[in-house]
Amino acid sequence: MASWYGGPEWHGRRTSSGAIYDQNALTAAHATLPIGTRVRVALAGAKRDVVVTINDRPGTRTRIIDLSRGAAQALGILDRGVARVTLTSL
Repeated sequence: MASWYGGPEWHGRRTSSGAIYDQNALTAAHATLPIGTRVRVALAGAKRDVVVTINDRPGTRTRIIDLSRGAAQALGILDRGVARVTLTSL
């Protein structure tokens, strides 16, 4: 399962990598993949995917990946908030 994070409380803050969080960028937080890893995130049961760069660590490990708002929008999951996905490290 994937979720997304963004909004005024996150936008502009530093990520775990030291980069400034841009909620509209195609980035994500993952607990174990190395910072800088590019990952294809595919929406289960749909022909939709997005490539994101890992630049943060999640605050919780209840989901496999936390997507930026921009990545969630590209996948079409903003309204749902969470979705089943598959990840492929590139």
